[in-house]
Amino acid sequence: MDEYYINITPASLSFKKADLFGLNYKNARLEITQICPSIKSNIKISFDWIHSFRVTDEGDLLGMTGKHGINQTGIYRVVNSSYLAWFTMQSCEIHKNKMIEHYVIATSNDVIDLLSTVSPQIVYD
Repeated sequence: MDEYYINITPASLSFKKADLFGLNYKNARLEITQICPSIKSNIKISFDWIHSFRVTDEGDLLGMTGKHGINQTGIYRVVNSSYLAWFTMQSCEIHKNKMIEHYVIATSNDVIDLLSTVSPQIVYD
């Protein structure tokens, strides 16, 4: 079954022209800071526990645009994730019974994929 993306961006939040400002990873906690000119605020998206993450320039992910349902910036949850399937295999299925979700944060220039057992927390500066 093909993977697909579900947009979970809060309605009050716009990532239009948002850029990655900072990324901090420490003790399995990931905090992503974005500059969001459309709402005149910085946004911090944090996950208190992650298993894996990767950051890719959006220009290198041309096959992802449209094909999987991503057509704009925002926060997505991925269903039938190939990244999660890869992680499950690489970890010899020790996390198989955990409710790990694949999230994608798409900015104007970067795409951050991460695997977490917790939902993102969003704070406006």
